[in-house]
Amino acid sequence: MKKQVSFILKAANKAPKANATMSVKVKFVNQGTAEGAIGGVGLWLLPVAEYPAPFYTGYWNAEGKYNGYVATADFSGVVVKPGKSKTVTIKDVPVPGAPGWWQLSAVVDLNRTLPAAEYSYTWALYAAFEVKAP
Repeated sequence: MKKQVSFILKAANKAPKANATMSVKVKFVNQGTAEGAIGGVGLWLLPVAEYPAPFYTGYWNAEGKYNGYVATADFSGVVVKPGKSKTVTIKDVPVPGAPGWWQLSAVVDLNRTLPAAEYSYTWALYAAFEVKAP
């Protein structure tokens, strides 16, 4: 999406069982002045204790060096008009095998095709959830 994109992220199941799969809902808000496609979306999972998410606001990765996804989805055909939002669901996201608290982070525009990709860095939003023993 041109100029500005923001989003809300949540795991559909707040306490999934280890080694299962879950659905993740991501709501994208176009805060720019032109409509734009969401593009590719990538998801990461990290143990909460491993990364200081409250300080960095989620998983951070330098410009153009995205890697380590647990799931990706292509929403290139989903266009969001200025001032509007769309919620998409990514299904069959693998749940970590170890019980405990995990952070789920997402990033939009995986292929870096949007105009903002030329100068942006990624501080991906995150949601914390607890994985239960099977």
